[in-house]
Amino acid sequence: MNLDTFLRQKKQQQPLIDWESKKQRWLLSVNELYATIEGWLSHLTSDHIVKMSYDTITLDEYYLNPYLIRQLNLLVGYENVQFEPKGMIVVNAAGRIDMIGDDGTLKLLLTKDDETDKLQWVIAISTVHSLWFPLTKASFSDALEQVMQKNV
Repeated sequence: MNLDTFLRQKKQQQPLIDWESKKQRWLLSVNELYATIEGWLSHLTSDHIVKMSYDTITLDEYYLNPYLIRQLNLLVGYENVQFEPKGMIVVNAAGRIDMIGDDGTLKLLLTKDDETDKLQWVIAISTVHSLWFPLTKASFSDALEQVMQKNV
């Protein structure tokens, strides 16, 4: 088979994807994640231990026009942890947010739960292929400790 024929066949086999629908699901999942984090930290924000704020950033991904999305910022004393959305076009995931602190970065991936077929947020360990942990209040706490400074 020649190259032209091969590539034309590949183009015809490409499934039609509703990118706008995927984007809306991604944006909703990001907002739900932020709401969950707000709930976990609500008593600390009311005690003025943690300050939460949002910035609006622009993401530019293939197949989509540039779009606006919120970035969550946590301020604890003088230290900031950012939750920076990277996009929804990610290998083996429906989206990615980087959790960036003074001592490192962790990846939060939006994945499909094999048992329930629902989307869930997980913490990905970059050094080990396909190792991740469900995002829970306890794993979130551990993740914050990993990305924030150890010695004050």
